[in-house]
Amino acid sequence: MIGAQPLREGRIAVPGGTVWYGWYGAGATVPLVVVHGGPGLSHDYLLPLASLATERPVVFYDQLGGGRSACADDPALWRLERFVAELRAVCQALAPQGFHLLGHSWGSILAVELALQQPPALRSLILASPVLSVPRYVSDLGAMGATSHSGAPPAESAPPGWAVYRALWGASEAAPTGELATYDRTAALARIAVPTLLTCGEHDPATPAATAVYAAHLPRAAVRVFAGCGHLPHLEAPAPYLSVVRAFLRRVEG
Repeated sequence: MIGAQPLREGRIAVPGGTVWYGWYGAGATVPLVVVHGGPGLSHDYLLPLASLATERPVVFYDQLGGGRSACADDPALWRLERFVAELRAVCQALAPQGFHLLGHSWGSILAVELALQQPPALRSLILASPVLSVPRYVSDLGAMGATSHSGAPPAESAPPGWAVYRALWGASEAAPTGELATYDRTAALARIAVPTLLTCGEHDPATPAATAVYAAHLPRAAVRVFAGCGHLPHLEAPAPYLSVVRAFLRRVEG
């Protein structure tokens, strides 16, 4: 993998504060902007994707409220629309001439919302373990026998980003009560014209069946399911995962 430290890093002004970013790799090739999951996590678990920086710049950022972009808890900030505006600001600041976009899990929601705005600089979309219908996701969780972990942790043990997760999702993975509880963008996917790769694991709660439904609504979609994997194929099967992503980006740039 590319070295653990980015070639450069800094902060970008976004609605509500500033966010940290790290830029891996060099050259004039169109960058890949990576959007982490959560809500309220950081980019760290996606760092295997930095290996793609041998061919193109790879840009990570931590969303406001998590990771190196943590800030004071302000419930007014934890809204889907603000996180989409944040992603737009990051892309405009770092890759105004063109970018590919990869969103994992919750990050797939942000990636789709930005793609639906049809930014001219967007070249392609990678939706990793996409959660584009929360009711469908919750139903699939139940079918897989997932258990609820409801209940807020004590303040002294609450992990970074918990306030963000609680506001957008709720206190229980299996029974969301936050803003995203009724989120479903399946029908709107037909408006996304850029080439799109959808990936998931064979045993992913973002199931292959749900991923296939999303793909069927996208005009230019390809799907890859990784055998034996769950929600993190880039960690569970990094070599084949990176190979698939690398090949997709090469095809897009043709």
